[in-house]
Amino acid sequence: ILINLQDVMKFVCRLLMVARQRDKNVHIDLDGWVAHPLTLKPLQTNGYDCGIWVLATIIAVLRG
Repeated sequence: ILINLQDVMKFVCRLLMVARQRDKNVHIDLDGWVAHPLTLKPLQTNGYDCGIWVLATIIAVLRG
């Protein structure tokens, strides 16, 4: 799971870089951010819609 969390944090950093390239007023300090798993067992009952929810959440966070 640690590898997955590291990948998620790298992805968040990349998204932040893209947001900063598009809008110079994006100021988010990632120092001190720590990723923790919310659960160790899957809660999703299917294998196809979780990624869409994650992407929608990321877009919402980046838009503020």
